[in-house]
Amino acid sequence: MQILSSIITLTFIGKPELLPLIICAEINLSLKSGISPLFAFSCATYGLLLCGVEQDIDTGYKFGILACELLEKFHSKDQKTRVFQIVYNCIENWKVHIQETFPHLLETYKIGLETGDLEFTAYGIHHYCCYSYLAGISLEKLEPEIANYSNSLKQIKQENAYYYNQIYRQAVLNLLGETENPELLSGSAFNETKFIPFYENINDRYALFQIYFNKLILSYLLGNFQSSKDYAILAEEYVNGVTGLFYFPVYYFYSSLAKLAYYSDAETKQLKHILEEVTANQEKMKFWAKHAPTNHSHKYYLIKAEKQRILGKKLEAIETYEQAIALATENKYIQEAALANELCAKFYLEWGKSKIAKTYMLEAYYGYINWGAVAKVKDLEKRYPQLLTSVFLSSSENSNSLATSQIPSSNRENILDLSTVLKTYQTLSGEVKLENLLSTLIRLMMENAGAQKCALILLKEQQLILEAITHVVDTQQYLQNFERPIIPVSATQELPQALINYVWRTQQFQVFDDATTEATWVNDPYLKRKQPQSILCTPIIKQGKLIGIIYLENNLTTGAFTPERLQLLEMITTQAAISLENALLYDTLEKKVEQRTQELNEKNQRLAQTLEELKQTQTQLIQTEKMSSLGQLVAGVAHEINNPVNFIYGNLDHTQEYAENLLNIIKLYQQYYPESVPEVTDIIEEVDLDFLVEDLPKILTSMKIGANRIKEIVASLRNFSRLDESEVKNVDIHEGIDSTLMILQNNLKAKPHELEIKVVKNYGQLPKVRCYPGELNQVFMNIIGNAIDAVQPIRKESSNSLPQITITTEIETENQITIRIADNGMGMSEAVQKRIFDPFYTTKPVGQGTGLGLAISYQVIVEHHEGELECISALGKGTEFIIKIPHFIDWGRWGSGSHRLWHGYTDRSGSAEVGE
Repeated sequence: MQILSSIITLTFIGKPELLPLIICAEINLSLKSGISPLFAFSCATYGLLLCGVEQDIDTGYKFGILACELLEKFHSKDQKTRVFQIVYNCIENWKVHIQETFPHLLETYKIGLETGDLEFTAYGIHHYCCYSYLAGISLEKLEPEIANYSNSLKQIKQENAYYYNQIYRQAVLNLLGETENPELLSGSAFNETKFIPFYENINDRYALFQIYFNKLILSYLLGNFQSSKDYAILAEEYVNGVTGLFYFPVYYFYSSLAKLAYYSDAETKQLKHILEEVTANQEKMKFWAKHAPTNHSHKYYLIKAEKQRILGKKLEAIETYEQAIALATENKYIQEAALANELCAKFYLEWGKSKIAKTYMLEAYYGYINWGAVAKVKDLEKRYPQLLTSVFLSSSENSNSLATSQIPSSNRENILDLSTVLKTYQTLSGEVKLENLLSTLIRLMMENAGAQKCALILLKEQQLILEAITHVVDTQQYLQNFERPIIPVSATQELPQALINYVWRTQQFQVFDDATTEATWVNDPYLKRKQPQSILCTPIIKQGKLIGIIYLENNLTTGAFTPERLQLLEMITTQAAISLENALLYDTLEKKVEQRTQELNEKNQRLAQTLEELKQTQTQLIQTEKMSSLGQLVAGVAHEINNPVNFIYGNLDHTQEYAENLLNIIKLYQQYYPESVPEVTDIIEEVDLDFLVEDLPKILTSMKIGANRIKEIVASLRNFSRLDESEVKNVDIHEGIDSTLMILQNNLKAKPHELEIKVVKNYGQLPKVRCYPGELNQVFMNIIGNAIDAVQPIRKESSNSLPQITITTEIETENQITIRIADNGMGMSEAVQKRIFDPFYTTKPVGQGTGLGLAISYQVIVEHHEGELECISALGKGTEFIIKIPHFIDWGRWGSGSHRLWHGYTDRSGSAEVGE
């Protein structure tokens, strides 16, 4: 098993066609030889085989769950890294959103470093980096993370995983605009020219696939469809090197898109083949989307839309593109949502509907900006300047500026800095909590507009609400304060209400270079009082719907809000509209979640209380069932044994009398006829008459003692169970203890290689105690039985100590009696003492204890008798249980009686017996 497990990775990378044979051999070995901790890894790899090769995803997923359960069963921490690496890299992605696997992959990395399983640690964190890229995580955040983990891989000397990781790091750097030719995987992280021949020489199919797969994505995104089609063919040659991994379905997604994009330039004889390939891939994607819709449904619809486009099915394509965009956005694949918008824009552009195309291209543009793909943003600018005129961003002084060669010279004065907008978009899109978003948005507006005051107003239930306001308190250091008034605009004197209401009605922005000269608003109370210099009041609109208004003010200079700043602010408000809508939705959901959580907590508390009551009921039922079973046993004993024993015992006196008479006759006969006939003499000698005369009375006396012993045992059983005394009665406590000891006599007496347990009775002078005798005897049985178990280790003849149980009874106070049961066993730790009265808690081996004995005892003493049950113990010093029972108890509270009698008792039926 270990040998087969150790070659899984090598086979996966170099000879994947042998993988099924090795995995099945592992399973067969386990079935023949028995289940071991290594079987967890076998189940995981078998799950990989079912998901990735057989495409039996549901069964494969179950094997992944089984693998994790086996880890828990065997407590196999040393196997966790390799099992988790297979389950969460090769199985989970077929059923759940890829981002749901990320916490498990990071946990795999942590566990692997702790256990020293560095190989699978390396592969786990490598796939985490790659999957993050394919999941659309922000490239700006992802690049330093990949770099950090690559350095870690290098430090732990996992060179294969290190260079695999660098392939993806170089792809990310290319999209971030760090290289001159983004289609080449050559730069500061990786050099494809050097490594492709190397990997071909050693037949590293996994590495070769990753290189061509990344080149396929890059060339397709950058519009080189001939190359992307060629790289798709090259990658397909090595696709079995990523069996079961998330790259497998993503490859077929980009391969299909690349071939459909190349379709218009393909030769006529190739067209049918391309459509057949894409149709086959489309069916695969449909199957995968059925099992993991959050990962693949948008991919399926985008392939379908592109296929409809080339077949001229325009009306069908419109709906399908919309489905792809909506699902990609919903499932947070921001790069593929941007791609879907771009392809939809190109579809409308080819159709001649440029206005519609412009809308979708702007969405694509913003999507790529959010992703951080600077190279792709530049590519869109070059290819579609007519669709992006309003948002072209560039700066001749910025090394990361967008190309501007195709922008008309009349628009050059409006060009802004891409890096500023990019960071602004990423900052706003990263905020989902309303409080944080408002603070961030106001800060960005103040910084980019050069304002001294900023107010953010939201439209809620057709009323303008001042949500947040900021103004500069120190112009030297540009210090700002941030307030959340959350009041209607009509209730504040800090804003020009007439101007804000005008913007609300018209949904048109208003800019004043010098507010003091604006005749229209000269009578506004706020403007009249404050006389600000520059003012900008702009609506926040999403899809024609007003979300809010931003008010900016500068009191230092006129003309502060220049056209360049206006254009930048317009772009910020575009993203702000999206972010605000998301934040408001999140805020609403958060409140609903908080409310629902509170309701659930209340229900959980009620459920916990109900569960506790059920546990108590369960223990009571178990106790009742046990006592009922014991009662049936006693009834059987009484019926089957007691009657014959009474018959024997009753006739023994007559038998003894008859025997004595016969012996007297023989004695007289011998006295008067000493000379017997020979035959009688022979019989006397043969039976040894003298011995019979001497021994027969002894035998009859022994039989009488034995029969009496049987009667005592039966009486003790009846006394212990007290089935005939289930109500409150006055009983002798000592009688109950003695009955218990008699029942346990066989456990107390000496046995081969075991010493007798000495029972020391220190009985005080106790009055009869009014109690439930059957329940109390059960307590004695539980505690004395535990004491016998506790002294077992010192019963061996080689032990230096003699096993002993001491039972002490006394009247502690006028109204309370105390029973102490102590042993000189091994004692208990503090941790055990804290839990001994918990239901179902036991320190005994499985099958030797239910964990209910002391829980029931505690309930009987504390709840039924209003007493106390304490335990005093220390390791190596024995254990003592102290039972304290009040002499006077209000029994009415346990039955139908509802009143308390002074110094009296009320039994369960409600009747009363007056005491002293």
